[in-house]
Amino acid sequence: MTTSLRIPRGLWKDLEDTVIQQDRQFLSEVARSLGLPVNEVLRRCLGTGVVQPVPVLWTSGSEQACPAWVQQGALWRPCPRLRLSETLPCHVHERGHLVLATDPLIRDLPTWVAVRWGGDLYWVDPADPTSLALREDGTEAEIRMRRIRDRDDRAIWVITR
Repeated sequence: MTTSLRIPRGLWKDLEDTVIQQDRQFLSEVARSLGLPVNEVLRRCLGTGVVQPVPVLWTSGSEQACPAWVQQGALWRPCPRLRLSETLPCHVHERGHLVLATDPLIRDLPTWVAVRWGGDLYWVDPADPTSLALREDGTEAEIRMRRIRDRDDRAIWVITR
């Protein structure tokens, strides 16, 4: 459970002014100790005071999803997080190793089908009825599923053990 408390506007303004004043004081001391012009250091570090928009999250177009693929148990799936920008993956994959959809490891994987049975979700390889089904978390289930067709040519999944 999280609790949110509001800070009164006047108190927030005082806090903000205090932080800015402490920043100026610290930067002035650093500039003097390094022998740099104080005004130039303050201008470069604190800016000119003009409000500049800072993009928090890039969310335009259909390319919002992180391009990385993540492994969960025996399953590989696309990363569900949003990109940081048009050219960056999500915050988790920004500095790590990326496995992309064009990677031969991902390209050569068989496509499994999601089947809901008894309230649980299983992943089944439709090309190999002898392989064990995988649970939603990627662990093996002790069941096998096979697809058959009924009279109306509808696909039905049956459980085999």
